[in-house]
Amino acid sequence: MVDAQQLMRVYGALMWSLGKVLKTPEVTRVYIGSFWNEPLRFDTNRHLFEAESQDLFSDLQSLPRNAAIHKLNDLIKRARYLLFSFYLRLIFVILIYIVSLLHAQEVQ
Repeated sequence: MVDAQQLMRVYGALMWSLGKVLKTPEVTRVYIGSFWNEPLRFDTNRHLFEAESQDLFSDLQSLPRNAAIHKLNDLIKRARYLLFSFYLRLIFVILIYIVSLLHAQEVQ
């Protein structure tokens, strides 16, 4: 009962709503498909649904391989944050030391 134009409108509205809820800079991947046991009413959507189904299954099969990559990327991100935090604190300590030296010279 949904033709291609209505399907694209629903997809656009869904992506717009998800963008407000998830608040992530990257676009969330949403798979389009027909999940009922009846035959499709429009053959124009059949090719799209089959392609989306193949994409979904290939992404599900690649999850174990991608999990290690995601863990490594997360570890790298945390290490960079830790290094940045260390340098920021080091600069702060050096500034406090310099200010205290300047204050000690002014007192003398």
